[in-house]
Amino acid sequence: GKPGRRRRVSAEDARIKIEITRSGRRFPVGTMATTNVLVRIGSREMSIACSQGMLVQELRYVLGSAFEIEAKHIAGLISEKGVCSPLSLVARAPEAFGGSRYALLIKPEAFADAEPDDQAVAPPPPPSRD
Repeated sequence: GKPGRRRRVSAEDARIKIEITRSGRRFPVGTMATTNVLVRIGSREMSIACSQGMLVQELRYVLGSAFEIEAKHIAGLISEKGVCSPLSLVARAPEAFGGSRYALLIKPEAFADAEPDDQAVAPPPPPSRD
């Protein structure tokens, strides 16, 4: 068309052209589907809505907030069969995680930061050298 002249765009064309950019990928808004992933810690279970291509940090933050855990300690998910999956895989392909239950995979350093248990017995003092 000529410069300064507007072309008519149908509502359908406009909807398809509206895009969200995440991680350098473009997804038409109308095609972004969410998958609910069931995640648990102990007896507490939450359904987390995930969309393909979501940022790993976004997923980590949502999981941390849902379970009241520091996000930096979350590494991934563990299936009921014991398969560990990193959060990057969950963020890339959440549809592969729908329909099953997963436990939250926590990094070992999270437990090192925990308060000592009141029930724990202190080790005996080392022998003195008199």
